[in-house]
Formats: sequence, C-alpha cells, structure tokens
Amino acid sequence: MKELPHTTEWGIAVAEPSEVLRQISPVFSENELIAVIEALCGPWSGPADDDLTPGRIQEVVDNGRMFPGSRRLRKALERARSGVGSPRETWLRLELVACCLPEPVVGHAVMTPIGELHPDLAYVDAKVALEYEGDHHRSDDWQFSHDLERSTAFQAAGWICIRVGKKMSTSRIVALLAAALDR
Repeated sequence: MKELPHTTEWGIAVAEPSEVLRQISPVFSENELIAVIEALCGPWSGPADDDLTPGRIQEVVDNGRMFPGSRRLRKALERARSGVGSPRETWLRLELVACCLPEPVVGHAVMTPIGELHPDLAYVDAKVALEYEGDHHRSDDWQFSHDLERSTAFQAAGWICIRVGKKMSTSRIVALLAAALDR
C-alpha cells in the first residue's frame, strides 16, 4: 500500500494539506474548499505558515494525478487568498463577489495616525475598509476599545471603515458598501 504524503507532529503522522484537500474535494463545495484553503494559509489558529500559500498548494496539486473533485479544487485554489483572518472574512469576501461587487483586497496596508493597519478587506482605490467583528469584538473590553481606535484611525487617514457583524444581512452590507464606493 502506498504511503500518503504526511509530516510528523508530536510523534503523530499528519496528512499534508494538499492530501487533505484531495480527500475532501469530492464532497466539499467550491466555497467550502476556499474556506479550508484560507484557513490553512492564514492566521486563523495562530501564526500563518508563510510557506503555505494557495499557489504552493496549487503546484503540489498540479504535479499530481487527476482525482475526484480535482477540477473543483483547482478552481477553489485560484479563488483562495492568503492572510485571511477568519472564516467569516472568507464568507464575507465570497458574498461580496457573488453580489457582483469587485473583489476586495485582503490585508492591504494602510498608513494611519497610529501606524500601519491592515483592514480585513479593502477597496484600495476607493479607500474603503471592511472590518469583520465577531462576538469577541463586542464582549472583550480590550478588543472593543482596540476596534474603536482602529476604526477612528482609518477615518483619520481618509478611509471609510465599514464594521460588519454576523447579524448584518448581505443586502445591508452591500448597500453600505455600494454607497461608500459611489462617494
């Protein structure tokens, strides 16, 4: 029996990301695959592995054989981005694109009065920042204050900062974003 590509972590064999993606691609949707790829290539659960990018995974997949779901996985890899900070940021970006809005940039550097900040998503030419705020952004006092300071800093740098939460409807987010992009 052929051994699957793996690494060893704490004495346990762990499948390589490309192998995991091969195994799940027949049953996951393209958007679900994008979310998994972005989780692998982003700081969701700690510091991101700079060597692991959608492009690097694409190289490994392209050098392999065809398999069930390989076309879907290749399309997902083309649409996945590095540096996405959370699953909700992935879904927000995919929703905006599905609504025929231009794709926002992930983690663009913005110089502000408090230093360089990186909004979750940005429309650079229009100077519009989107910040996704999960429940901990509201319930943790330090995080809440930090987010207010970031929002104010973006505004002071001439950017519109749209703060998005889980309960906001896609139509509301699109309306706010369309108004900001039209200014």
